[in-house]
Amino acid sequence: MHYTRDRILIPALFPLTAAVTIAAVALNFSRVLIVAGKNPAVVVGISAAAGVLAGATYLSRRSRAMTAGVTLAVFGLGMALSVSGMVALGIEEEREESHAASAPVFEGTTLTVTAFDIGFREKELSVAAGETQVRYVDEGSLHTLVIEGVPGFKLEVGKKGDSDQKIVALKPGVLTYFCDIPGHRGAGMEGTLTVQ
Repeated sequence: MHYTRDRILIPALFPLTAAVTIAAVALNFSRVLIVAGKNPAVVVGISAAAGVLAGATYLSRRSRAMTAGVTLAVFGLGMALSVSGMVALGIEEEREESHAASAPVFEGTTLTVTAFDIGFREKELSVAAGETQVRYVDEGSLHTLVIEGVPGFKLEVGKKGDSDQKIVALKPGVLTYFCDIPGHRGAGMEGTLTVQ
């Protein structure tokens, strides 16, 4: 029993514990960086990297094993990072909720165009003239949506699950919509929009 524990279980526990610890630190630290914003995130990231390097240098220069004080300090930093990650997650959720609550609700017509690998799900659409909210949903990769004859109108999506939307005033007529990334329109990313 002692052989199995000492030779198999305990050695297997070290990499598993290290993997879980690294994943927890990475997840919580990334939450803090996301909430911090672009410029503060750079400062926080550089400060954290400098702290890790300084701590590693200090510990490597010590001639004896880590003392209880150093162990306690590392544990305290881990706990502080975990709490910071949870707080950051709460702040991010509050931001998303307030953004969703403050987003204006469009009362008019909404038109949805869905892009997949190299095409549109909707090849022929019709809508009443006037203000229309065009929503562009991506089920593929990088695509754009342009309506011929409507200057300044362009929607962009970058990956599966992305969406973009814009309100546009449409006049009666038959319009062509397409993806203006080179080669995409020719491969079939084109459709007809009838405005009545």
